[in-house]
Amino acid sequence: MPLEGTYTWSETPNTVEIVIPLKGVSSKQLDVFLAETIVKVSYPPFLLDLNLLKSIEYNQGCANRKDGILYLELIKKERGVMWGTLIFGGSFVEIADRRAKALQNRANLILEHHEAAKRKKWDEEKLGVRKQVHNYCSGTHLVVHSTV
Repeated sequence: MPLEGTYTWSETPNTVEIVIPLKGVSSKQLDVFLAETIVKVSYPPFLLDLNLLKSIEYNQGCANRKDGILYLELIKKERGVMWGTLIFGGSFVEIADRRAKALQNRANLILEHHEAAKRKKWDEEKLGVRKQVHNYCSGTHLVVHSTV
């Protein structure tokens, strides 16, 4: 069973910074997972699993590791608002519901990105084929005129 990790945090009106001492864990063992209201950092044998008070832009922000410390700078979804506390203090059911919603939103966003990437690749391939056909037909057309 993992041990609970330790952290400190601070905020500005637009960001939240979480500082996590990694206690000698290598970068290969470090895993950071972010969702709308979830920050989960695994660094064996420690696990830090935070249910945030409010939402973050989990696909923005940055993570830096320096001198055995992980610095997470997270962008608040609702900018200009001070939270005052980092952790959501609801019931077990409320926390589970928020967590499920955050994970579903993240999964939907990932699916949308995959679909957009597939559409883009398809469009690029279609455009490439059109160019090849155009070049082939243009070249054939020139050859036909030159032999007439």
